[in-house]
Amino acid sequence: MKKATLLFPLVLSACFPVVLPVVNPSDQAPNIYGTWRLQEVYSKAPKDEDAVFTINSSDHGFSAVSACHKVSGRYVTADQQSFTVRGLKSDAQCGANEPEAKLTDALAKVRHYRFVDRDLELLNEKGDVILMGKRLLTERTHSQADEDKTAYLQDARRN
Repeated sequence: MKKATLLFPLVLSACFPVVLPVVNPSDQAPNIYGTWRLQEVYSKAPKDEDAVFTINSSDHGFSAVSACHKVSGRYVTADQQSFTVRGLKSDAQCGANEPEAKLTDALAKVRHYRFVDRDLELLNEKGDVILMGKRLLTERTHSQADEDKTAYLQDARRN
């Protein structure tokens, strides 16, 4: 009789699911740090589909890399939504009509950021969107990157 009394709660608990709360990373607020695929520069899509920019949390470093343009610098954040890039160094070899050619100028004007549908928008003082990025980790990489044909993309992923 005692064995049946002890086993009854175990048998009963097996019939009902037990729900445990689990922290879901997608429920947390988006994080500005990481690598982003460059979607727009002054509302124009970059010519290079593999153009990326990286925001490092450890050293406050910023870099943007495309096939024809490399930019690096440091950023400053005064509050939760402010973002200013300083000390920009650029190695541009883009044609004048390519959106990436305006990347250094655009970065110098960035003052704030916001998230829209998990995308990152970098804004000027007036609140106009200057740059837009999509988190790289949520995308499938292009076959060129998988085949090690884009060295500049590998450099950006290391930062």
